[in-house]
Amino acid sequence: MGFGIRISVGQVVRLSIADLFIFACISILVKLFIFTDTVREFQDTWADVQRPLENAIVSALKESYGYRGMNVFVRKTRDPHSIATGYYHNDIQVRLLLSNLDLENLPYLWMPQVTFLLPDNVLKINASLSKMIVHCKYTVFRNTTDMIYDANEQDSNLNSPFRFQQVQNTGDLAISIEACVLSGFVMTLLDGPSVNLGISSLELSKCRFSFEIYKQGLGTPPVLANYDLTNDGLNILNLLTVPLREELMPKLQAAMFSYVNTTAIFGDHLANIR
Repeated sequence: MGFGIRISVGQVVRLSIADLFIFACISILVKLFIFTDTVREFQDTWADVQRPLENAIVSALKESYGYRGMNVFVRKTRDPHSIATGYYHNDIQVRLLLSNLDLENLPYLWMPQVTFLLPDNVLKINASLSKMIVHCKYTVFRNTTDMIYDANEQDSNLNSPFRFQQVQNTGDLAISIEACVLSGFVMTLLDGPSVNLGISSLELSKCRFSFEIYKQGLGTPPVLANYDLTNDGLNILNLLTVPLREELMPKLQAAMFSYVNTTAIFGDHLANIR
């Protein structure tokens, strides 16, 4: 059985199934060769400019994160300092309900590092953060028989500070969060003369917590204690990444528009690379 391919008027070339298979394979190999050559050229060209662009993006983040700048306007759809209206925590010894959690100020970035892998459509970021302070109200659920009265036994490294006798059932809380590392990745996409950012995945790690537990108007000194406020599931660090992401993403996008000119970088090859 054969197939006919018309070459010109009145002329037909008969091809067998085997001939068609070989023809299809050759076409695929030619396309793969062209594609591979384009990708290789993309990677080589990007390798020449990657480090300078990464340094420029890092400088932009140092100057703009937590500050006004980069000629970028961010529409605020909610209070950027509001983390959550409620948060529940169980430390096995007591149960804790926090309400109206507010971040005092956005942290600043210390020694940010950026790895911009445009051929892989990803930008990786890693940075240490300055101290963050969260203010909120608390309600503690505990058994009165579990309360600790002896000052010698009031060690927050061994027992929950919310078991201490001088801690009220309701009150105010200032949570200091230090030594955090922000890390993750952002998807990147060639679009127009620059690069657009897509979805991101960010997380906080290595954080240290300390609490100041008090009640306004009571006239007693606050209880200062180290305390871990993370759960196995959704925890306060997940909530903190929301305002951090809302500050980071517009500043990163502004850096893309300011420093990444794909037309200048790739020239006439840009259309093939896209």
